[in-house]
Amino acid sequence: MLCYNSDQRPVVKALQGENWDNEEIQKSLDYLNRKHMLINTGRKHGKYSRDSDRSKVYNAEFKYERTYGMGLQFANIAMAQKYCDKILASATWKKMSKGRVSENLAITLGTMRGSRIAGRAWGPSYWGHHIELNTTRGLDDLPIGLNQYVLFHELAHCVGNMHHDTEFRIDLLKLVSRFIGKEQATYLKKCFKEKKLKLSINRKVMAPEQWRKMSQRISKARSAMK
Repeated sequence: MLCYNSDQRPVVKALQGENWDNEEIQKSLDYLNRKHMLINTGRKHGKYSRDSDRSKVYNAEFKYERTYGMGLQFANIAMAQKYCDKILASATWKKMSKGRVSENLAITLGTMRGSRIAGRAWGPSYWGHHIELNTTRGLDDLPIGLNQYVLFHELAHCVGNMHHDTEFRIDLLKLVSRFIGKEQATYLKKCFKEKKLKLSINRKVMAPEQWRKMSQRISKARSAMK
């Protein structure tokens, strides 16, 4: 039995008219669903699936931070909020967020203490997004979350990235490049690549016949390896 959305009915009818069997039709539909999910969310299996890239992203960031530090340090949360508002008013942010979050969606900052994480983002809610920056002091006697890089990390979540997938990394690199520096963004990109983290999304969707030929080539290659 085929499982598909009502808007996919014309595709199903067309493939049945070309004598595709149900197994092939379902696999083709599954490919289309995964592809559209990837394009729309940056994730193959939906935004509520496991955050599988998180540890690799954190490790890449740790390496970056050992070389370039955390950028600007904020004396207090009020200064961080003022800087955040400046970012939200920038052309870079407006271009990144267009069509993804409301143009009037507010992002408020608050503080947290005691946790080992430097920051966290909440939302969206009726009031907008909320970011908490950790004011606990680290070994360098500076608050571990009250800085430019942690703010950018959390802002990359607020633009529509629940997890740390490809789209998150693309957005984070845009913020680092524009507001910290291109040299720093290039190095952060290198750190991501060393962890084999993708930095682009192939948005081309194959037509059913293209997918079928590719699938057949893969099956033949796998059979030859047995």
